[in-house]
Amino acid sequence: MLTVLAGLEISLIPLAPVEMMLHQGIAGLPSVLLALIMIVMGLSAWFAPHYRGLAGVVTVLLAAAALVMSNLGGFFIGTVLGIVGGSMIFAWRPVPRQAKGDAAGERPPPRRR
Repeated sequence: MLTVLAGLEISLIPLAPVEMMLHQGIAGLPSVLLALIMIVMGLSAWFAPHYRGLAGVVTVLLAAAALVMSNLGGFFIGTVLGIVGGSMIFAWRPVPRQAKGDAAGERPPPRRR
């Protein structure tokens, strides 16, 4: 969720009304592209957890690139959210599902043959 929020924060600055944003010209395009890829990486880690390693590394790299290419990474907020979110995605390990009756002490010992 932090990665999606980082992407939204980075993309909202170039898409802000003209009165609020600085004149960016073509420089706003990398901001929007970086933000969209960060949002896709966050959603892919959420809905396809087997891609979490790739999504985490790509998110951290994009957040670091946004620092240079996109208004200081959304005024540092987007970069910090992206790095923390990407690190959490990379470190996350899904918990394996337990079989029925596999709670603590409910499973009978295995039979010997």
